[in-house]
Amino acid sequence: MTASVSLLDGIEITRVGTGPPVVMVHGSAQGGRVSGQDYWRYQLPLADRGWELVLPSRPGHGPSPTRGPEDLEVDAVWVAELLGDGAHLVGHSYGAAIAMCAAGLRPEAVSSLTLVEPPLYFTAADRPEAIALRDGIHDALDTRFPLLAVRRFMKVAGIPRGIQKPRPRLRDVRAIGRGARTLRDPATWDERPAVGRVRDAGIPVLSVDGGWSPGFDAITDELASAMGGRQVSLPAGHHFPHMAATADQFNNNLHEFLTETTHGA
Repeated sequence: MTASVSLLDGIEITRVGTGPPVVMVHGSAQGGRVSGQDYWRYQLPLADRGWELVLPSRPGHGPSPTRGPEDLEVDAVWVAELLGDGAHLVGHSYGAAIAMCAAGLRPEAVSSLTLVEPPLYFTAADRPEAIALRDGIHDALDTRFPLLAVRRFMKVAGIPRGIQKPRPRLRDVRAIGRGARTLRDPATWDERPAVGRVRDAGIPVLSVDGGWSPGFDAITDELASAMGGRQVSLPAGHHFPHMAATADQFNNNLHEFLTETTHGA
């Protein structure tokens, strides 16, 4: 399996495989060494199943230099550009919020949209489980100590230790903590107009959760319903259903979804 690397306004883009393009937007807060290819390493076998995986490293992540505090609406602009004449779009966590925003900017360029545990609270604004998740994450980051912010955030957000590779160094953890406290809170963005544009464009939607959080379950359920999409709940027990024990299940579900939406199978 060979990979090619290019730059988009300084953002490193790795491409693996050949076939219909699948742009995959990773999550996390900036400051660590994890690149887009690292983040989606369990999905690399999909390149052998007929897909071109397009794996950007968001600014401030891995080899891509920072552009200051992260803002999902700012990142959505270059993600929308990366779709080219048309591509499937996949996002996880904060990257799923970015993907939702990008799909709203250029729905005509989105072949399908897959959202994995996105922190999109407005869609589930009347669901107390989602509100509790939102408030818990906000409270976890409400500290001036970066290491404490990361520890509290990981607990509330269901992030197991050691799941990300390469493992962060102490200085990385401090940087990630600073990044998490300065990034644009997705709770400040009302995604409902973007949801409406995706629905009106008839874009196929797959909404995925890890079966561990009532808050994320509520969000994925409401998003699937609002866009006429499909919800899949995997028994991951944490925030990363595309990794570790449920990676094969995730890949099979994604491959089937992409195949249906590409070929009408």
